[in-house]
Amino acid sequence: AQGSRHYFSASVTQIAAKQWGDQVSDFESKAMAVSSEVHQAIHAECMGLPEAVAITSQESQNSLDAFRAWRREVPLNVLACEAFAWCRKLDVAGTLDLYGEHDGKTILVDEKALLGPGRSILTYYKLQLAGYSLLLEAIGRPPVDVAKVLILPKDGSPWEEATVWEDARTRTHWQLCFMGVNMLRTN
Repeated sequence: AQGSRHYFSASVTQIAAKQWGDQVSDFESKAMAVSSEVHQAIHAECMGLPEAVAITSQESQNSLDAFRAWRREVPLNVLACEAFAWCRKLDVAGTLDLYGEHDGKTILVDEKALLGPGRSILTYYKLQLAGYSLLLEAIGRPPVDVAKVLILPKDGSPWEEATVWEDARTRTHWQLCFMGVNMLRTN
């Protein structure tokens, strides 16, 4: 679960959520309980081991089914899934959900196993993706071309995808926002 990882540096999620905590509702907190199981199952699926994680609830199964439907429509060449990255210079660490290539572009995806469709993409989700993209650049990966939030509803509704950026200018905007929030934390 996002809140249970222990890093020597601040986590991307903690930095983003602390600054924009007023937008984080009980809804998102409750979603994290199912989210951990879903993330483990998605990781196993991306590694070619779809049966490696036992699904214990219908909500988790619904979210996993939504992910599978998304993968059928978006055949992402997965480069990393549930991958840890750390940047000493920024003093930030994080575990990014999904990173890959599609149609010649690098894509960073943050999965949200939420209760229902139609959720707005909160500022802290955008900051999370910006933080993860900075971590990828810090380890020598090229800048992320496209960042998306993938909503995997627990209620059986179809998946939804929201693009946070698909151009360098918007990516840079959100990265600068993340670095500003991170500077507030460290000063």
